[in-house]
Amino acid sequence: MKLITDELKRVNFIDDAFKTIETVYIPSQFPDAVLNNETLNEFYCLEESSQIGVQLTAQISHAFYSYLKYRANLNLIKCDSFLRVVTTRNHDNSSSYDLVLRNINTDEIYFIEVKLSQNKNSWQGSTSSTSKVDLFLLINFKIDRECELADKDKTLFSGVFASLVNMGNKKWSGKPKDNNHRTKFDFRVEEWDLDILRETSIIKGDLSLLISLQFTIGDLWMLASAIGWALYSIYLFYWKTNLKIFDRFTLIAFFGMVSLLPFYLLEEIFFVRTVFNSDFFMWVLFAAISPGIIAFTLYTMAQKQLGASITGFTLYIFTVYSAIYGFLFFNEQLEYYHYLGTVLVFGGVYLVKKKSKYEKKT
Repeated sequence: MKLITDELKRVNFIDDAFKTIETVYIPSQFPDAVLNNETLNEFYCLEESSQIGVQLTAQISHAFYSYLKYRANLNLIKCDSFLRVVTTRNHDNSSSYDLVLRNINTDEIYFIEVKLSQNKNSWQGSTSSTSKVDLFLLINFKIDRECELADKDKTLFSGVFASLVNMGNKKWSGKPKDNNHRTKFDFRVEEWDLDILRETSIIKGDLSLLISLQFTIGDLWMLASAIGWALYSIYLFYWKTNLKIFDRFTLIAFFGMVSLLPFYLLEEIFFVRTVFNSDFFMWVLFAAISPGIIAFTLYTMAQKQLGASITGFTLYIFTVYSAIYGFLFFNEQLEYYHYLGTVLVFGGVYLVKKKSKYEKKT
């Protein structure tokens, strides 16, 4: 798959497609709007706002398929590519697909389903069959509805993202029956390994921009968690007690368990059931000892010596631990940015702890 992705990226496949759509297909689809210097919002003035996006996605999809059939090979030949778009359906493949690419050097055939969307991080749709090929070309585009269609100095598409993803059929749900479109397709970027997408799948665009600024209820929970941890750190510093460190930790762990118990029961009943196997008990034991007893004990000791504000900076060391654990337990490779990040983290903690000349004098 990476071979296809790299080649499509090299020949600017998506760039050429959307440039052609903007300069050739859009004027032919909206001739009167071009003639009257209208924007897309002005053209669709009688439509409900929620329906304009649906209409545009359908129009751009039709234009993209026209590009694949009539113009894509012109660009591939021009760029001396080993790929060709096959424009006939003579292949022995009963699965549903929209695009066929052929490697002219090896004669290998790639069957691809195409999905276009204006949603920032998801693609949805319906189909009469769940028998789909594994490769999906996912294209996300942002279109400027206030751009005058006749203005050739402005770009209609303000952003395009494309990725070739090996989906399998696992994202199709429902039971097809007599072409009634009862099956549903739902793909969301955050459900996938972003590193794998970056390395092997992206043809055009920046994945970080695609998934940025997507605030959900989970973000509010994370904000509440950060505030709660800050309050806990401050209270821990000022909580004067005669209890020993392990007695104190036992109380904190007990009430933490009581607080989490209702959420655990809700998850067990309404969402995902816990699978109690050897892996489960191994990781529970590991979590209890390393990030549990050892980490919290050391954190409490640091709080007493350094205070809440300075000790809080040691939390950045967690990222270093994560990289080490990934290397030791999950066969993840340590890259140059891990080492650079480690130096920056420890350097930052040192600078925070280091006293200035003024502080030393006073």
